[in-house]
Amino acid sequence: MDKIKKKRIVEYSIIALIIVIATLFLFKNIHFSVRDNQDSDKENQNYHANLSINFDQIYAEQNYKRLKEELKSGDLLPEKHCFADDETISFSENDTVFDVLLCYCEEKNISLDYQKPSENIYKTAYIKGIGGLYEGDCTKRSGWVYTVNGDKPNVGMSDCVLEDGDNIVIYFTIY
Repeated sequence: MDKIKKKRIVEYSIIALIIVIATLFLFKNIHFSVRDNQDSDKENQNYHANLSINFDQIYAEQNYKRLKEELKSGDLLPEKHCFADDETISFSENDTVFDVLLCYCEEKNISLDYQKPSENIYKTAYIKGIGGLYEGDCTKRSGWVYTVNGDKPNVGMSDCVLEDGDNIVIYFTIY
């Protein structure tokens, strides 16, 4: 009888140990799953900013005279003198001005010609043209620049990390 009791005690102990291990494993995975979802929600938070992309400076009389002829006569540039007019856009944590511009242009099917950070000496994205309007199309020193909240950042677009509520203006300037 003692042998049978000992055998059953060992069997029950093994079953209890398996249940404890399975329970710990289950709780451990649930804990990690909840943490992963919280981290994922934090990463996918949507932030919002306002975006304007304009080129109204080319229509000042002294500038328009210098604009390339093919840009004057075609339907290349929108009549409203902008590609985006204070549009609310969404972005994620750590997105830059360049990230937002790239996504916006892709979404709206606006051509964007740029150099990648690895392709120039400044190691930041460089905008050559938006919507068919390129640097040098009006004067040798004309091109695309940007402001965030009315200030000109001291970094390139791909280095300027956005914050919720920022106001981004990308504009074609003529020097």
